[in-house]
Amino acid sequence: MSAASGNGTATRYREGLWRARPGGTQVGSLVFWRTHAGAEVDLLIVDGRRIHPIEIKLGAAVDPRSLAGLRQCMADLSLKRGFVITTGEERRSIGKAIEILLWRSVARGEPDIG
Repeated sequence: MSAASGNGTATRYREGLWRARPGGTQVGSLVFWRTHAGAEVDLLIVDGRRIHPIEIKLGAAVDPRSLAGLRQCMADLSLKRGFVITTGEERRSIGKAIEILLWRSVARGEPDIG
């Protein structure tokens, strides 16, 4: 795992997600993940032994091929679930393991990522 900051927009989304936790509680830590080969995930929420990988997409459309880094992270860390946050209009799943979340819902603290 790397503590690299990522790009500015993703950083603002990470900070918003951090503040959006229900009740304003802040649990665990937020980190950026990247392999030596360049696969990356915008955000890992690390809460004790639980790790939640999150990819942030600024558009509404999510191309499953663009999630190779998320899938690599999930495989490398033996994670069963991953999340993509978008500005889209529809919450849905890509396969069994990746859930598409809407930024406006995340900002209100609605989805349970834990």
